[in-house]
Amino acid sequence: MKILLLALASALVRANNDAYVKAWDAYVADVKANTTNIQHSCEPKRYAAATSTYRGVAVLFHGYSACPQQYYLLAPLLASRGFDVLLPMNPGHGNGIPTRDPTGFHYCLQHSCNGTLDDVQGLPVASCEWNDFVNSINRIVKLADGIHVVGGLSVGGAAAAVAGLDSLDSDGSRPLYLRQLIINPMTHAADPKQEIESTVMADLPVTRDFWIGWGPGCREERKLRDRGGFCTFQVKHGVAAGRFGIALLDRKPLSVSNASTVTLMYDQGDNVVSTQAIRDLYGHYHDAIGSRAATCVQNFTSHSMLSPHDDPGLNRYWLNELYCQIVDYMAEGRPFGIEAAQSKAEGGDHYCRMECTADTCPYNRSVPMQCPYHR
Repeated sequence: MKILLLALASALVRANNDAYVKAWDAYVADVKANTTNIQHSCEPKRYAAATSTYRGVAVLFHGYSACPQQYYLLAPLLASRGFDVLLPMNPGHGNGIPTRDPTGFHYCLQHSCNGTLDDVQGLPVASCEWNDFVNSINRIVKLADGIHVVGGLSVGGAAAAVAGLDSLDSDGSRPLYLRQLIINPMTHAADPKQEIESTVMADLPVTRDFWIGWGPGCREERKLRDRGGFCTFQVKHGVAAGRFGIALLDRKPLSVSNASTVTLMYDQGDNVVSTQAIRDLYGHYHDAIGSRAATCVQNFTSHSMLSPHDDPGLNRYWLNELYCQIVDYMAEGRPFGIEAAQSKAEGGDHYCRMECTADTCPYNRSVPMQCPYHR
């Protein structure tokens, strides 16, 4: 009888979710209609809860220059716990490649922009466009029944943080998202000098259209792994994304609900974003919600730590175990394990607990992800 009642309740919730599903479908249709030759791996995607008991919605925001494909292996694990998993596409990230004529003059600010440049029309050129994007996803989530959780990596980490400041009521006592996972959030850059130079250039009409490229490695990743996204963009685009995240550090106090749980995770010696800025952001969360905010540092250096498509050949031994930890946290609220050992390089922050090592859990793309993880 109890099982029957649970099944009936779940069916009723799914029926009540019609408005949310229609709103998501409308968003997907709009993205496809306004993206030039959209890359298949960049299309927004919804994984319906894979169990008979629907529990809620999980949103995963992907990283800068990547695509929803970044979470194709993680999303099914969350769906298996009763969550609809929404994978939005960051604005302007899915235009077909390559489509831009490289024969005209263009100046490359750093790394390699050789070859055909990516079509970056639609990429935000102001931080407010990133805020508008997050707000549009939140409006969809508000229509969904059950609990809501959110996570993100890099600029997606900043998006998850901004999304988590929203609430279901006017006084902010009921957070839109019960749990937030913020990984390597894009705020300040790892190289302060480079950030200053880029910021100045982005504000000058002559230099704001200069190009930045991730180099030939990105092109190889995209070729070999069918990695979605882009490898070249303009100064104004990168600075807009950075300013979107930096604005979080200016929100004092953070208007996050005491009913929320927030975890920040970052990798030791990140060469893309400032780890000091991440610790500063954690301080703001701790000031706002105390022990409901947690942080830890991973002892490997991989900014896109959740993506199996970057850095071909890298032994991502942590991937399956970390996926399962993320699922346990987002679906059940189980805290990430934290080691007693501290990172001297990262201000004494404690390491995240990982059982896997490069030797005990070598990454094998042919082995499907599952929880509990392979050893």
